[in-house]
Amino acid sequence: MSTELTVEDNVKIFINNIVKKYNLNTDTNKITYNPGSGNDDGYMSTTYAVDINDSKQSLHLFLKCALNVTFPGGTAFKSVYTNEIYFYERVIPAYMEFLGKNGVTDSFRNVPECYGSADKKVLALRNLRSDGYDLCDKKFIGNEEHIELVLKTYAKFHAIGFAYKDQKPELYNNLVEGVVDIFSNVSEDLNKQRVEGAKVLIQDFLSRLDPKKDKFILDQSQNIVDKLAEFDLSLRTHTYANYILIHGDCWCNNMMFKYTDSKEYPDDVMLLDWQMIRSASPALDLVYFFYTTAPASEEILKRVDIFLKIYHEELSNQIKQLGSDPDKLYPLSLLKKEWQEYAKFGFCRAFLILKAMLSGKEELPSFDDSDMTEVLKRGSLFNNVDSNHEYIRRLRNLAEHFLLKELI
Repeated sequence: MSTELTVEDNVKIFINNIVKKYNLNTDTNKITYNPGSGNDDGYMSTTYAVDINDSKQSLHLFLKCALNVTFPGGTAFKSVYTNEIYFYERVIPAYMEFLGKNGVTDSFRNVPECYGSADKKVLALRNLRSDGYDLCDKKFIGNEEHIELVLKTYAKFHAIGFAYKDQKPELYNNLVEGVVDIFSNVSEDLNKQRVEGAKVLIQDFLSRLDPKKDKFILDQSQNIVDKLAEFDLSLRTHTYANYILIHGDCWCNNMMFKYTDSKEYPDDVMLLDWQMIRSASPALDLVYFFYTTAPASEEILKRVDIFLKIYHEELSNQIKQLGSDPDKLYPLSLLKKEWQEYAKFGFCRAFLILKAMLSGKEELPSFDDSDMTEVLKRGSLFNNVDSNHEYIRRLRNLAEHFLLKELI
């Protein structure tokens, strides 16, 4: 074991239990621990890459250990972390059983294998890097090939939820009851703080625009501030019957891609970090992903309707294979209606996500207890950002898109 890495005793005990569970003939000298992520790869966990080797086989694990963090409002992150464990140990097995009974082969299997959990805060997954997967190059995540692949992958995941809920409503509802919706218990005081923080952030962005070059945006600046800042980020008031389990945290650091040659053209994708799963509209996953990646290209933003059709065609095909009627469960007209309604959620997320995507390691905050309050001060996101920064360029593209499409 590396002498430079401190590994807690509970982690070592957990790994030893995995060794026993899989009947590996090994000892501690054949178990190696390394850091699992860089500072800019993971924010809410301590991670380890663990290699277990014996004479016949090897296991390459990625361990996630919940940080001892408390969010404003008193929600302990370790209580939210149980969502991901529940997803791997209950949701995915139920979904895979449903797929197997319906005989669907080309469906959603885009998550790493799970080897177990401990104390509701330690999770062992297959290390996808051992299979050739890696985080994307931030330059290419906004291109057509990545966006189409990810949207089709979400379509496959959402389709299982729609068909399962349609055909086995009691089993599905029992499954969903085990998910913790971290957005449902946000205090009114915290919501007010978020609205005021959002106003500061949006106004700061607008102040960096060029009065001549960006006149189209600035002429509607007050409308932008009011519409975005007052948008209910928790979406607690909506009660559409078509709600299913969604990923909920759809940005590029929660995806790993596999490539044959160029990193412009991915062959496959795995979706990670399922702490934010909840019952909601699938459109939330789509606007979150699309509007935090597509602003890199004005041409991609112009093709939003084409990408919606690509997603819906895959969704419909999967739902049909699973034995349900897509026109009844989620027609294209309803997707477009919800996109129009929820698009602002994607814009709000873009302020935070684009900063994380485009910042250097030295600019990224840590997420320990001492820094959490500072991290959530939205105005601090613009440190060292001038009007020509790539961050501002992408937000400018996004603002123009939203105004032209009458989404705000």
